[in-house]
Amino acid sequence: MRQQVVSDGPYEKRIGYCRAVRVGNHAVVAGTTALGPDGVIGANDVEIQTRESLRKIAEALTACGMNGLANTVRTRIFLRHAEDWEKVGNIHGEFFGQIQPVTSFLAGITFIHPDILIEIEADAILGGEEDGVHA
Repeated sequence: MRQQVVSDGPYEKRIGYCRAVRVGNHAVVAGTTALGPDGVIGANDVEIQTRESLRKIAEALTACGMNGLANTVRTRIFLRHAEDWEKVGNIHGEFFGQIQPVTSFLAGITFIHPDILIEIEADAILGGEEDGVHA
């Protein structure tokens, strides 16, 4: 069964995508930014945009029945400015410090809206938490 989560993102209907899709025990969240119907939250602040993006990802995963961020196995972080990686990394650590998904940082990205400084994608897999392995 396929479950889709839509949001108030201004590009979803126009481009033909949704915020998240869950199939079975796997969910993927589209590139998520701080852009909403009234513009970008924290237009000049990468930390505000990071928190808003991660909040929206947690909300989408919860709507998919994925226990919020708890089942996240991968994040991908796209940055306009490489020098923002440490600020963003610290916030990512606040949200994912106990979960520790794999992640990638890519920088020098030009986004479709001029005020966007960061975009984040996430993948989650439900189940198997009791089998957690820590090196």
